[in-house]
Amino acid sequence: MKTVTVGNILGLVFAAYLCTTNERFLEIDRYWSQPNFRLLLGLTVLVFNCYMLWISIVYVVQDMFFGWYRKRVTSAGRFACYFVVAFVPVVSINSAALELLLRQGGRSLYTVGYFKTGIFFFVVPLIGYIGMIYLRPGWSMYVRLFHRFAVYIVGVVRGLYMMASQARVIKIKVPSRMHVAEQKVLPAPQTRTLWAAQILAFRFTARATTAYLIDGSQLAVRFSSSELSHWAAAPWFVLIRDGFYLNMYYISHAADSIYHLVVEHTVEQTFLKKAGWKRADLIEFLTVSKRLRKNVAQHFEHRPDLDLNVWNDSFHY
Repeated sequence: MKTVTVGNILGLVFAAYLCTTNERFLEIDRYWSQPNFRLLLGLTVLVFNCYMLWISIVYVVQDMFFGWYRKRVTSAGRFACYFVVAFVPVVSINSAALELLLRQGGRSLYTVGYFKTGIFFFVVPLIGYIGMIYLRPGWSMYVRLFHRFAVYIVGVVRGLYMMASQARVIKIKVPSRMHVAEQKVLPAPQTRTLWAAQILAFRFTARATTAYLIDGSQLAVRFSSSELSHWAAAPWFVLIRDGFYLNMYYISHAADSIYHLVVEHTVEQTFLKKAGWKRADLIEFLTVSKRLRKNVAQHFEHRPDLDLNVWNDSFHY
């Protein structure tokens, strides 16, 4: 995530610089010495950041919406809808804002020749960013952030709906330590459903399977690792210890080592509060065995290419 964020910021600044200088972008010494230019560049970066936010929101919303109707809408139709909604408002707002600014000095977009040269320095990076998000959504820091938030909210809403629909409420006793011998997980009724987005980890043993949910709950379920391998979300579940699969969608790593795993902050706070664990318990929970470190390394290497729209998998337990 850190690499993606740095790359996005550098690209944002470069695109803002191109649009500010246009065909004279090579004259950096001349522009940078002017205080007004630095102020203008800073404002352009802020405005372009808003455009990035809008495009990312459009992608996440349409991706989740069309995820439910994928068979009814062609790939070309989905892209056309995404492109129009992302492109047209940004170009329209940007052009209108520039026109208002130029009118203050008695000029207009036509008189300064914006539509002959300047617009291309804006449209080309814009189309490139829109295309990049569609082809490689994992390369966008905002898509990652919004998609993770949306998936979390959907999981919470579904969980609340299922809880409200159950006449019987089951209380799960969560252990204070991580040792398997101390775990006491109550069996759950067979009519309930778990979605992939709700699951933080699976522990498969010869006797039982335990599902650790992002809200801090633990459930004894009838589910096998072979069934997990058939899920569309299977690439996100990485084997980090014998029989223990971690949902890496909610996981990042520390700066000092890719094997030092860290849970996304919101999920971590919710999980620890509900489970009643200490941070030491969570560290033990996220420990990667040396023999399986290669799985974690391969995941982070290929993570930008993983599909983000794979959270409709579910099973009854």
